[in-house]
Amino acid sequence: VQIGLPAHIDKQIVYFQANVICEELNVKKLTILEDTQEFVQRIVTPNAKMLGPRYGQAIQQILQKAKAGEFVIQNDGTVQIGDFVLAPEEVEIGSKGKAGFDVASSNGISVILDTQITEELKQEGIARDIIRSLQDLRKEAGYKVDDRIYIFVQAEGLLNKAITAFADY
Repeated sequence: VQIGLPAHIDKQIVYFQANVICEELNVKKLTILEDTQEFVQRIVTPNAKMLGPRYGQAIQQILQKAKAGEFVIQNDGTVQIGDFVLAPEEVEIGSKGKAGFDVASSNGISVILDTQITEELKQEGIARDIIRSLQDLRKEAGYKVDDRIYIFVQAEGLLNKAITAFADY
């Protein structure tokens, strides 16, 4: 997971808590980004009900340009769409992930999750499913956590690769 932080947040605090964050989010690695543009696409949604009476027929042009990404977010919070400058309360500014990424943003913080599943991640997911199933079977059988159990697994293909790759786990 990658995190984009506003300047007023101390990055050292986030680094200090990186292990906890990774564990809570069930992710492998946390990276703090200075710039999120590589992963995040800004979106602007004009409030058509609010703008309709003010701009009449031009609202369609405003909506089309905003949807096409033809806008500039100004430093003062206004948004220029074509020849129109919209006040912050007339638009909703958000973010969405570019291909292969999910993004959630709030209060200037963006959390970017890489959604591309590698072969290794697939195998780890399978291994975790096997462990979860074994733990359920152990509980159903009435075994305690410290009871030693032995299992035998015969598998082919991806299942076999996952078991082999994560056998120690």
